[in-house]
Amino acid sequence: MSKTRKTKIWAIVAIIIIVVVAGAGAYYYMMPKPPPPVEKPVNLKFASNDIGTSWYLLGGAAGGIFKESLPVGSTVDVLPYAGGVANNILVYNRSADLATSFALTARLAYGGIAPMYKDKMDNLRLLAAPIDPYWFGVAVPKDSDIQTLDDIMSPKRTIKVGTGPKVQLSEYQIALVLEAYELTRASWEAKLGTSITYAGITTLMKELQGKRMDVLFWVVNPGHPSWSELFINPGMRFISLSDKVLNYLASKYNLKSDKLKAGLFSGSNEATTVGIYTVLVMRSDIPDNVAYTLAKALVEKRDKLVATYKASELWDPSKYKEFAVIPYHPGAEQYYKERFG
Repeated sequence: MSKTRKTKIWAIVAIIIIVVVAGAGAYYYMMPKPPPPVEKPVNLKFASNDIGTSWYLLGGAAGGIFKESLPVGSTVDVLPYAGGVANNILVYNRSADLATSFALTARLAYGGIAPMYKDKMDNLRLLAAPIDPYWFGVAVPKDSDIQTLDDIMSPKRTIKVGTGPKVQLSEYQIALVLEAYELTRASWEAKLGTSITYAGITTLMKELQGKRMDVLFWVVNPGHPSWSELFINPGMRFISLSDKVLNYLASKYNLKSDKLKAGLFSGSNEATTVGIYTVLVMRSDIPDNVAYTLAKALVEKRDKLVATYKASELWDPSKYKEFAVIPYHPGAEQYYKERFG
């Protein structure tokens, strides 16, 4: 190779190196810098759900991680209320700063989609998603003569149905099922021969264990303490959603069919239902550095979260973009981008 050709090649290589180095430098300086550290104590209210529910356990686990990651003197009060529907409202109206929610209800709240929400709650932002899987759950005592969802929607005898308060997704399941069957609550209660019981899970468990209730509508997730107890005493059996309901939920709400696998709880059977999942939401006016700190703490102390709340072991924060049912808080999103791209 001639000396002139070698010189040209080395000149080209040098130009490429200069361009690469310059580009890397420009990228470095264009990247947003992490927000400044949180220096003063922060007081946060974290809405979860009733004592004895999975979300109350999640709130305690996550709240502890948040508190130890914030300045000394900070507080994270885990509120033992109010469920997947009302928690979005609590954050929206500033009664809470962050909350457990469901992807479905967070999306409905953000868009102000009736009949669940009247106001467009566009100050809601994601902190983390999806934390753990949930499913719609319908169950009866294992020795019940009820075999299908149609047996519940058009019963041949008087049956007593229980579900959560009207601010929780467990109760909202019933509203969606009624939509699919083109029934009103009044017309269905007339078929049932009695009124629906709306109560906390502890009360409903006592009714089932005392053989005073026939059907439970309640959301399900792995390791749920109340479901775990119910499948031991009195012993339960899941009821599959009908094709009518599955098709309706898929077409109107984009809810995908899924399976409750056999053995999820002691002696539990397989059943077809729809899957949902937990998200953590917060208000948009929470400072960026606080949101950044909370997201970072949750990711970097994920093992601690899983140790206390086992259902969260399925959370993969690197897939945060796939589950952005509403916008992320800018501070939280900045951390995820820095960590996972």
